[in-house]
Amino acid sequence: MVVIITISVFAAAFQLLTAFHAKSFKEAQSYIQYTIIIPVVVPMALEFSNYKHMALSYVPIVAQQQAISQMIRGELESYLPFIGGSIVTVIATVLIVLFIARSLKSEKVVLGL
Repeated sequence: MVVIITISVFAAAFQLLTAFHAKSFKEAQSYIQYTIIIPVVVPMALEFSNYKHMALSYVPIVAQQQAISQMIRGELESYLPFIGGSIVTVIATVLIVLFIARSLKSEKVVLGL
């Protein structure tokens, strides 16, 4: 449950960041499509390549995908990468939300100028 909550809040914040910095509604829609494709393609490519590195356990989206895959297969040996990936995702989410809050103080972003 923790994995899903952290990644869903991160995804929402990242999509807001992407949409707020688009010039038009159509441009925002096309950017959002890319933000949906990236979290699917990157973990899938890493899963097919069987590339395993400890640093990937701390990258948002990849860490959650690896943790879920290992839990399903029963191969989760340590909760440290699982917890570390969640912490890094929460920190990234907070930074994105703070950046969005700061940029919304600007009239250019709010009015879409």
